Amino acid sequence: MDKIIFVTGAPGTGKSTFIAKNYQDKKTYYVFDLAKISLKLFGDFGALEDDRIIDVYNKASGSGMGALMDHKVLVVEYCLGTNFDDDFMSLIKEAKFIGIKTEVIQLTVDANEAWARTEIAAQDKGYYPSYKLREDNLEILTEILDSYALSQTLEVICEVGGEGGSVKFYRVKNNGKERFFFLTDESALFEFAPEFACDKIPGVDYLDEYDGFEEAMAGFMEKYPIFELYPLAVHKEYGEVFKEAYLKHSKINDRGCNAAYWERFLN
Repeated sequence: MDKIIFVTGAPGTGKSTFIAKNYQDKKTYYVFDLAKISLKLFGDFGALEDDRIIDVYNKASGSGMGALMDHKVLVVEYCLGTNFDDDFMSLIKEAKFIGIKTEVIQLTVDANEAWARTEIAAQDKGYYPSYKLREDNLEILTEILDSYALSQTLEVICEVGGEGGSVKFYRVKNNGKERFFFLTDESALFEFAPEFACDKIPGVDYLDEYDGFEEAMAGFMEKYPIFELYPLAVHKEYGEVFKEAYLKHSKINDRGCNAAYWERFLN
């Protein structure tokens, strides 16, 4: 069962230090930290306060989702507010609902000591206060949970690969409705375009999705030279469709077609 650990507490309770001491095994844990991502991408924290935050969002979403899909424990530092955190509790409930185990570790410390720690931390140029990222963390984690929930309903129609990696063609069923899309194995986040163009966020790469299989198949073949790659999987329900497409392709294109592999796969 996949898991998220939330290390919580008020400012100055030592959340960052606790995480650094306990969750550095990268094979087991992925520390979800927007500030560190900003430092890695841009060398400073400025991106967290300007338009470049979209790049931080995209990186954090992809890496966080990828970690869960690799069955690593996601570790999140979350600064509690002065009021009851309804949105935070809703996030925990959503995680449990879709099958992700959660653990909340709440740190406490004497108020005077916490204040002294925040004063010292403010002088550290390598420190960015987590309370400034409360809403950002909730927004990105909500996207990750949505993507994770979607991933549990996916069926792979076809997977093809080459030296540069693989491409998967997916079908997803939701409330009796089918839709299709495809993405490379480097894309961990499933970000679908909103219904209205005005709701799109500038700088976010949205997936192309299709309501019908034929349109999706045409888009898949147009974007990727699938018969010049190696077949890794073909759903039995779509075997005849891919066989027909392969035969048409081989008649008009006699170069680069991995005939032996496809014929073995489709016959």
